[in-house]
Amino acid sequence: MKKALFIGRFQPFHLGHLDAIKQISENEIIIGMGSSQYSGTDENPWSFEERKKMIEESLTACGQPIPPSGTSPYKGDDLINLSNKNIKIIAIPDIHDEDNWVTHVEKIVGDFDTVYTGNPHIKKLFEEKGYKVKNIEIKINISGTELRQMIKENNKNYQKYIPKKICSIS
Repeated sequence: MKKALFIGRFQPFHLGHLDAIKQISENEIIIGMGSSQYSGTDENPWSFEERKKMIEESLTACGQPIPPSGTSPYKGDDLINLSNKNIKIIAIPDIHDEDNWVTHVEKIVGDFDTVYTGNPHIKKLFEEKGYKVKNIEIKINISGTELRQMIKENNKNYQKYIPKKICSIS
């Protein structure tokens, strides 16, 4: 069985991440959570356990809407169905050593066949090590940085980009 690796910090986990998981064709998906040792900062406010819970609750929520475009996350009629996927979440602490980072990831997550990312730098690092890397089509144009800023400013608009199951994260 082919395994896919999807790496991110998920600070916070949002509908763009959920849609990315939907795009992964492999039946076995490893969600590699980077910067897993950090929490309580502006850039990494949530702990590994909190982020893991966000992802698990989002993946088990029934009928999570995924929009056909990045305009309004809750207007899509395309429902996510992950019932045929085997998904596991693995902590990947930062080592702050770009030359050895892919090897570090390999040691932690084990075997995988394909890497999925929307990050050009991550793509480059894995391709340099000979991995097949597939781009994620960005349908929901939002970043964790933008969401963290909205939450910090108490701007409730962040909720339209967060899976309904975890809208109480602020």
